[in-house]
Amino acid sequence: MRNRNRIVSYNIQIFVVPLSARDYLAIVEKIRYYCKKYDVSWLAIYSTTNSKTANPTTCRTSKRGRPPKMIQGDKIDGHTHIVIRGSENQSAYKATQCIKESIDKRYERLGFGRKVCKISTIRSEKHFNNFINYSYRQADIKRSGGEFDFDECWKQMKE
Repeated sequence: MRNRNRIVSYNIQIFVVPLSARDYLAIVEKIRYYCKKYDVSWLAIYSTTNSKTANPTTCRTSKRGRPPKMIQGDKIDGHTHIVIRGSENQSAYKATQCIKESIDKRYERLGFGRKVCKISTIRSEKHFNNFINYSYRQADIKRSGGEFDFDECWKQMKE
């Protein structure tokens, strides 16, 4: 018998390369809208670094405040990593479908003439943790929302 209480996460892959930071922020607004509407958690990361050579470092300056983080490594075209996570009570499937349709419609109007999104299911917790670690390692810009704390999850994996 299958376990129905397991939380399922979804990955949205966008096949638009190069993706500019401005396009990424427009996509984040769509994600924010639908995830708030359906009450699910989300993480969207923009990256311009190759994952194999990515090395996050902090840039030490003599100024007060939090030091800026820089990602060192081989630079590639901009791309995004998106994960939508449900909760015990709420599935993330409907929100993920709405986001996919919205992004596809936007790029169809821009003249791409084909679907640019694909949804993948992340069923196991190990796969979810590996995806979060992979994404955070190469993140130039991070945006997230909802009840699930992706930053805390990543910090626990590093320990």
